[in-house]
Amino acid sequence: MERENQALEHFTHKNRKLRVNCAQAILKTYDPTGLALDSELVKEFKKFGHGKAPQKYCGAYYAASYLLEIHHPDRIKDFESWFQNRAGDLVCRKIRKADQLSCSGCVEQAALYLNTVFPEHKAS
Repeated sequence: MERENQALEHFTHKNRKLRVNCAQAILKTYDPTGLALDSELVKEFKKFGHGKAPQKYCGAYYAASYLLEIHHPDRIKDFESWFQNRAGDLVCRKIRKADQLSCSGCVEQAALYLNTVFPEHKAS
């Protein structure tokens, strides 16, 4: 299964394990250490969904940026431009208002970018 589909399954709750938001879905799927859904970091990212990430960023964008900042800081500017091109903005409310990309679409786009940066790991 492609990892963007894994992230979407977490976000859309198809895995039935635990409800997670867009930020948690990205973090869980792409953290190189293979975080569990019930890890403290994934739990902490619960507060970053629904447009509540710092600067009101999209949670999927914020989580991807968080991972890039730690593991590939040289890719942050590229990702920012790439994501904004596809979503129309970085701010959740503006993305939703423009109706260019759904929340699931934001998760998918962030995931597609991260596929190019992070090698696949064994997820728990």
